[in-house]
Amino acid sequence: MDPIADIIGLLKPEAYKLRGLDAAGAWSIVFGAGSGIRCFGITRGTCQLAISGMASPLDLGAGTFVLLLQGQACHLYTSRDIEPVAAPDVFSSQAGQMAVLNGGGCFAAVGGYFTMVPAYAELLFQALPAVLHVNRANDRATLDWMLNRLMQELATRLPGSGLSATFLAQGLLVQALRLCLANGSLNLSGCLVGAGDQYVGAALSAIHADPGRRWSIEALSEVSGLSRSAFASRFKEIMGEPVLSYLTRWRMLLAADRITSGPAALAVLAPSLGYASQSAFSTAFKRQLGCSPRQFASKLPRR
Repeated sequence: MDPIADIIGLLKPEAYKLRGLDAAGAWSIVFGAGSGIRCFGITRGTCQLAISGMASPLDLGAGTFVLLLQGQACHLYTSRDIEPVAAPDVFSSQAGQMAVLNGGGCFAAVGGYFTMVPAYAELLFQALPAVLHVNRANDRATLDWMLNRLMQELATRLPGSGLSATFLAQGLLVQALRLCLANGSLNLSGCLVGAGDQYVGAALSAIHADPGRRWSIEALSEVSGLSRSAFASRFKEIMGEPVLSYLTRWRMLLAADRITSGPAALAVLAPSLGYASQSAFSTAFKRQLGCSPRQFASKLPRR
């Protein structure tokens, strides 16, 4: 099993609103804050991106991809000397559309917003910086192709363009996370890093393949190929939490997803996730998510 794919599956990042921008001359657009991940990919020209909470703006050029993991408010512009325009006044309310400013032709970009369940997103993005800026020359080939393909889908609006854009946007998210993981200058920890580690990754794969198994530290250390103490230490160092803590959290996220996706009887759900009794499962669920399974189901909209 691929833990990152499992978590992204829970995130369901197809719920995004992707749009394109074709601009020329001086322009300035402001984006309000939101709960999710905002992304910008530049395919032609240059601009600057000022992000709420950051002292200095980022210089963005062709091949640059930026992820704002906390959905921060931001300001995209070529000139700060002109009055900024709010994003809703620039872009169509319909996803997949191309906005044209000043006749276009000099600058091109795609931007989107991935709406995700915060509790699930925390598991993937914990310990990552709030802003991921991918701009290394040797990373640009793949990003350039994906960004340009997205621009073509937005511009042509051929049959199936919406579906194609969805897959490409998800691919961009995965590729950006891979590139950040490969960036040795970032001091990262958490699931994204653990999945790429030979020993911790083996244990994560085992947990995700069979979350209902009565896992112990000993059993998982055998899967990893390390001694019990070496495994426990390595897992905590890389993941930022003990292995059994991660196991419980992953089980509860799976439980939450199953509950909100449709009726889920505790008599079936508890043993499927490794709990011998419904009361033990409910206690673990409440400790992790702050409410009982029944209360959780009543608060969240069903998908």
